[in-house]
Amino acid sequence: MVNQGPLLAERHALQERNEQLYASERRLESVINSALDAIICVDQHQCITVFNPTAAALFLCSPRDALGSPLERFLPDASRALSFSALTTQAVLGEMTGVTVTGREIPVEVSVSFERHPGADTTTIFARDLTSQKRAQLQRNELESQLRDAHKMQAVGTMAGRIAPDFKNIVSAIL
Repeated sequence: MVNQGPLLAERHALQERNEQLYASERRLESVINSALDAIICVDQHQCITVFNPTAAALFLCSPRDALGSPLERFLPDASRALSFSALTTQAVLGEMTGVTVTGREIPVEVSVSFERHPGADTTTIFARDLTSQKRAQLQRNELESQLRDAHKMQAVGTMAGRIAPDFKNIVSAIL
């Protein structure tokens, strides 16, 4: 008769680790799905493997349609920048242009994380929509321009107010 105690204990430990792994995967999925930034993961061939709901809203494409697509479909400039993966584990690519499914260009800020795994590498792209920031900057610039114009008009009015009495005196002397 074989003592099955150690085998049962090992089986129980494996089941517990599997449950912990499953719970960890659910937490990660929850974080990715609730992120305010678009999160896109690509494989070593730059094909999309993860496309969170924010990415779906930003690029106007369902995750089902995006999965398996090349990254350049949505971020044409980012695919070229991924060549840095051999040099670093992270990169901030800065501002670039994203493209929606409808072909509309949108300004996005992009950062990248490179993960190396045995047999396959994964790249995670974080994209933040800059549309509202760009719109706010344009409004701010317009308001600043209007304020400068108002200051110029005020200066002209002040100058005219100071010149008017002198002009009146000159005209009175002539008449």
